[in-house]
Amino acid sequence: MPDLTGLNRSWEIIKTSGRMIDFCVIKQLAKTYNIRTGKWILHTGTGIKVDHFWSLIANATVNGHLGMATKCTPFNNGDNDETRRQDDKRHVIIMYNDDFTIESNVFMLESAIRQAGIRCQIHYKPDVYTHLGIYRNNQWNLRPIIYTSQYDILKQTSVIKRHFDNN
Repeated sequence: MPDLTGLNRSWEIIKTSGRMIDFCVIKQLAKTYNIRTGKWILHTGTGIKVDHFWSLIANATVNGHLGMATKCTPFNNGDNDETRRQDDKRHVIIMYNDDFTIESNVFMLESAIRQAGIRCQIHYKPDVYTHLGIYRNNQWNLRPIIYTSQYDILKQTSVIKRHFDNN
C-alpha cells in the first residue's frame, strides 16, 4: 500500500539535509514508500486526432493489452477562447503501469502502445514526481519525464531516450 505520509515526511528531511537530490534518491523514495506507478503520456490536438488515438488506446485497454489503466483528458471548452492557455486546447492520453522501477515493465508497456498503432512521440513520468511536487524547471534540475519515445517509421522501431543517470 502506498505511504504518502511517509514519503512526504522523508522528502522534507532530504530537502533540508543538503544532500544531493537526483534520480536515484527519488527512485529509492518510491521503492521505500511503495509509490511505483508511472505513466506514458501522449499529447494531442482536439477533434479527429484525439478521437483516433483514443480509439486505438481504448480498444487495446479493453482487450487487456495496455497496462493497468488509461485515460483521456477532456477538452477545456472555456467561455473565452482568447484567454485560454495553449495547453488547454490539447488533450492528454495517459497509459499507466504499476512499477516504473522495473525498466522492462515500462518498456513492455511502450511496446504495447506501439503495437496498438501509436506512432507519435510519448513521454514517461513516474507518479512519485507529482506526489513530491517536482515539475520541470525545478531547483534540483530533475527531469520528471524520465523517458522519451520516438517511433522511427523507416526502421519500424521505437527509439527510447533516458533522461537520468542510473548510478
